Amino acid sequence: SRLSSRAGTPAKGPARTPTLRSIPPAHRLSPLAFLPTLHFDVTALLVGRGAGPYGRSVGSRLSQLVVTLVAGVVVAVVAASGLLGAFELPARDAMLRWGAGRPATATAVVAIDEEALRTEGPWPWTRERIAALVDDVSAAGPRAVGIDILLADARSGDELLGGSLARTKATLVCGLEAREGWVLPAPALRDGTRLAHGMIELDGDGVMRRVSMTKQAAGVGLPALSVALASAVSSEVRVAAGKVVQPGFRTRAAAIPTVSAARLSDPDVAAALRGRVVFVGLTALALGDRVVTPTTAPGSSDPGVLVHAAVSEAILGGDVLTQVAPALSGLLAALVVAAGLLMRPRGIGRRLARDVVILALPFVAGLVLLRAAGVALPVVALSLAAAIAVAASGARAMWKVQRGGSEAATRIARGLGGDAGTGETGLVERLDELAALVDQRRRSEVESRRVLAHELKTPLASVRGLTQLLSGYRLSEDETHRVVSLIQKEADKLQTMVGSLLEIEKLALRDFDATSTAIDLSHLARERAEMLRAGVAATLADEIEPGISVRGDGALLERAIDNLVGNAVKFSPPGSMVKLRLMSRESSAILEVEDRGPGVPEAERERIFDRFARGGAARDTEGLGLGLALVAEVAGWHRGRVDVSPGRVKGSVFRMTIPLTQQS
Repeated sequence: SRLSSRAGTPAKGPARTPTLRSIPPAHRLSPLAFLPTLHFDVTALLVGRGAGPYGRSVGSRLSQLVVTLVAGVVVAVVAASGLLGAFELPARDAMLRWGAGRPATATAVVAIDEEALRTEGPWPWTRERIAALVDDVSAAGPRAVGIDILLADARSGDELLGGSLARTKATLVCGLEAREGWVLPAPALRDGTRLAHGMIELDGDGVMRRVSMTKQAAGVGLPALSVALASAVSSEVRVAAGKVVQPGFRTRAAAIPTVSAARLSDPDVAAALRGRVVFVGLTALALGDRVVTPTTAPGSSDPGVLVHAAVSEAILGGDVLTQVAPALSGLLAALVVAAGLLMRPRGIGRRLARDVVILALPFVAGLVLLRAAGVALPVVALSLAAAIAVAASGARAMWKVQRGGSEAATRIARGLGGDAGTGETGLVERLDELAALVDQRRRSEVESRRVLAHELKTPLASVRGLTQLLSGYRLSEDETHRVVSLIQKEADKLQTMVGSLLEIEKLALRDFDATSTAIDLSHLARERAEMLRAGVAATLADEIEPGISVRGDGALLERAIDNLVGNAVKFSPPGSMVKLRLMSRESSAILEVEDRGPGVPEAERERIFDRFARGGAARDTEGLGLGLALVAEVAGWHRGRVDVSPGRVKGSVFRMTIPLTQQS
C-alpha cells in the first residue's frame, strides 16, 4: 500500500500521509495525487518496467533503448510511406521561402507581355514576327534558346521561322495529350531544332515542386524544357530517364531577369541576354500558364516560362534538393529521442529549456541543412520523435516521483516498526488500526482511479473534436476564438474533475443545504449539449425549456448529463439520433436522454444504476459500470431520482428528476 505520495524532507513541506480522520486536512492526500498513479501504468512502459505504482521498477535504460528504437522505426516507416506529406511539404516550402533571394546568373526570359502586345499587336503573332523575335534574341548572344510557345499548327511563314530556329539551334516545347500523345511543332519547324516537353507537374495542393527529367509517350521520350536547356550548356547536367529533379527555387521565378519582346531593339536591353540561357514565352495576362512554386509570393502565381527558367537556374546553380533516405531519417529520430532521454537537467526551468531545445531541434537542423546543403529532412516526422522524447522524459520524471513516494512509504513503515520494538502498550493495536485504514484507503484509491478514468473520456473527446475542427477547417477569427475558448473551458474542467469525483464519494457525508447553490439548469444543459455535439455526440439534438433553475452543484450536474449522453451514444447505432430534453413538471425539473439502442430489459432497469453493474447489452462494449451509478448518486444528493423506461420508438429514455429551486 502507498502510505505517502512523494518523498521529501520535512523542511520543504509536510509529507503526504494516509487520509485518516485524526490527520489535519492540510496533511491529507490531495485528490490530484491520483493523476500520477492513474498515468503510471502507461508511462511505466516508457520509462521502466513495473506493475503499476506498487510494483518494482527496474531496467529503465533498457526501456529507454526500446523507446529510442521504436521512435526511429516509426519515423523511418512514416518517411518511406509519405504519410505526413500533407504536413512535410508545406513545412519545407516555408523553409525554402526563408532561404530564397539568390539572384539569377544563368538564365533570362524574353517575355511576350502586355507591352509587346500593345506594340506588335494582339496574340497570336504571325510566323514572320516570331521569326524576327528569334533572330533578335539570337543576335543578343545567348548560350541557348528555348521557345516555350506551342507552335503545333502549320501556318504561312513556317519556312522562314524554321530557318531562324535552326540557325539559333533553339529548343521547341511540345505538348502532351492523354489520348493523342505528343503534340509536336509544325513539321517545317522541327529541322535543326531540339524538342522538349513543357509539362509542369503539381502536387495535391497545387504547388509545383518537382520536374520529371523525361516523359514517355507513344514510344518517344522527350526531356523537360528546363533540363534540356541546362544540359545544352553544361556537360555536368545529364538527362536520365525516369529521374525526378527537386529544384530548391532559391532564385524565385519572379527574380529571373525579364526583357519585353518589344524592347529587344534596344542594345542595352538586349545585352542583358548575352551569355545566358534564354527562354521565350508568354507572360501577358490570360496568356500562357500560371504556376505556384514553394517560393512564389503568397496569394500569387508565376508565368510558366519564368518557372521553367527558375528550374534551369536551380539546376545550373546546384540548387537541387536531396531527400534524406528513410533509414537515415529513422537514425536521426533515434538520436533526437536519445538526446531527450539522456539529458536530465535539474530544476523546472532547465527541464523546460531542454524540452524547448529538443522540440526546436528538427526545424533548426532542417532549415540549416536545407539552406547549406540542399538536404531535405522530414522535419515533421522528426518533430514527432522530439515530442516522444519530451513525453518520455516527462513520464520518467513522473515515475521517479512515484518511486520516491514508495520509498517514503517504506521509511514510514520502518519507523512504525521501530516504535513497536520499544514495548509501549497499545502500539500494536494502533498499528493494526492503521494497517486496516491504509488497506481501506488503497481500495478506495483503486476505485477512485477507475471512476476518474471513466469520467475523463467525454471531456477529452470534446477537446479532441474541437482541435480537429481547428486543424481541419479554415475558420474565421471569431470562430477560432470561440473554439479556443471552448477548449480552454474544457481543459479547466478537466483540472477540477479529479477533486469533484472524489467529492462524489463523500456525498453521503456532504451537507446539501450548506454546499449547494442556485443553478440555471437550462443554461447549463444548453452549454453541455453544444460541447458534446463538438465531441462525442455529433448527432445530439436538444429540446431545452428555458428558465429552469434548481439548487445543487453545477459540476455534478454537468457530469451526470455527460454520462447519460455518452451512455446513449455508446449503445446507439452509429449515426442515429440522441435526444436531450429538459422540462419542468409541477415542482420538478425533468432531464431526459433518449437513445435508439437495444433498450434495457425490465429486469435490469433498477440494477443498472448500481456500481459496476452492466446490463446484458453492455457485454460487448467497453466500460466499468460506473457511469449510471454516478448519475444515480448525483440525483440522490440533489434530493431527486433517476430511472429508465422504454423509448417512444425504440431504445431507452433515461430520466433524472430534481426538485425545482422553490422546493429545494
